[in-house]
Amino acid sequence: MSVDLEVAAPSLVGFAEMLTSGATARQIDHWCRTGVLRPCRCSPGSGFQRVWPAEELTVAARIVALGRAGIPPRVAEVVARGTVVPVAGVGDVVTAEVVPGVRIVLEDPTVSTMAVDDTA
Repeated sequence: MSVDLEVAAPSLVGFAEMLTSGATARQIDHWCRTGVLRPCRCSPGSGFQRVWPAEELTVAARIVALGRAGIPPRVAEVVARGTVVPVAGVGDVVTAEVVPGVRIVLEDPTVSTMAVDDTA
């Protein structure tokens, strides 16, 4: 008896899509090398282009927005990977404890790219 199990492939994004987060190529490379962003290791070694789970695009966009607000990448990563929770009157938010007793909340957890008004 044979059983066909269809496994859904994870949604992956390439480098061009990661650039839509607002991060520069150097930032993306640096964040990958330092562990801030987590590419799939589908192709080990050098000479292979990185691919990321689609969720990393949202994480990158949040890190960019938080960085523009002056928050360092390591702290921004903790916040960007925070827990999505519903808040009455606000909707879903991302919340993360960055150090004991200090919690940062993002009010828009679903956007994949965050626009920042640079004219202010």
